[in-house]
Amino acid sequence: MHDDWLDDELYRSLKRGSEHAVADFASVLQAAEERNAASTMRYRLVAACAVIVSIAVVAIAQWPNGGGVVEDEFLIAVAMLETTQWTAPSDALLPQHQFDIYRDMPVFMGSTEAEEGTLL
Repeated sequence: MHDDWLDDELYRSLKRGSEHAVADFASVLQAAEERNAASTMRYRLVAACAVIVSIAVVAIAQWPNGGGVVEDEFLIAVAMLETTQWTAPSDALLPQHQFDIYRDMPVFMGSTEAEEGTLL
């Protein structure tokens, strides 16, 4: 009884699967070519937009200024020299003098005496 039910279910599932037959090769190939053509067209459109935007940015950057910006470098340098000032850092920020490596050699203490052997 159980085997008959399994056979019937298998027959019904095979019958349902045959109704949804696989498309032939030509139609699958044509659909793939159409998707490829659409993808290529989108890629070309995005690339063209990027080129147009980059050309527009370069053109705007190269556009001559007429907005009263001072172009004279001498006047800019004079303004910088007149408006800025420099002060030395305070002594608290400077490092403390401990020893001069060229005149005062520090004494390095050894870990063991020569007669006693190595330190393990």
